[in-house]
Amino acid sequence: MIFERNMELLTQVQSRVFPTLNPVKLVELFKLGEEEPPRLGIRCSDVVSGFYSFLGYTRLTDKDVVQKSIARGVQEGVFGYFTGTPPALDAAGKYQVARSKVRLDVSISADEVDLESGFVMLPQAIPAEAVPQLGPGPVPPGPTPSPGFTPASGPGPGPTPTPTEKVVQVGFTADRDQLYTAWNAIANLADMAGKVTVTIRAESETGFDKSKLQNGVLEPLREADLIE
Repeated sequence: MIFERNMELLTQVQSRVFPTLNPVKLVELFKLGEEEPPRLGIRCSDVVSGFYSFLGYTRLTDKDVVQKSIARGVQEGVFGYFTGTPPALDAAGKYQVARSKVRLDVSISADEVDLESGFVMLPQAIPAEAVPQLGPGPVPPGPTPSPGFTPASGPGPGPTPTPTEKVVQVGFTADRDQLYTAWNAIANLADMAGKVTVTIRAESETGFDKSKLQNGVLEPLREADLIE
């Protein structure tokens, strides 16, 4: 049971090796969309080698974690997935690939992600759907104005402007899996606001293990300068 005890120590007590990976974390670690010029995509094989090569990167239990993270990222719209030769960027910053071949905002299983030939790309680098250009059609006959009727001139009233939301406040109770999904939404809100305030409350009928609480929760938050 030595291996099992070591894995328990690394994944639960001190949380140094992780069995899951948030897709947003993948984007952050590989600095997609950052730098100049921005890196808008990456091969899946480079993602795998990065996690097992670069010092300071999140350590994963196995490469299947990468597959699950990419599948989840595609479903949540964090990035798109394409299989084949890595496409080139055009002058407009879009990958030269048919939009129909890119999976985005759709549900895919982890075993559909090919870590050898797969390629992920940020949504802003995915080409838009081709829109057919429609020519002018015949003008349908309108109602005949009655005698003495004069059409009104000038622009009509425009749409009523939508009020701008200045404060967003939500509350919910979530388990571990739901929290990963919620965290992506909170990250999107943080991008729009700059910062968000997070308040966490947890209860346990049997009480919290002090060692696990210290090493698995409080210490990582302190290392991230989120609490004192």
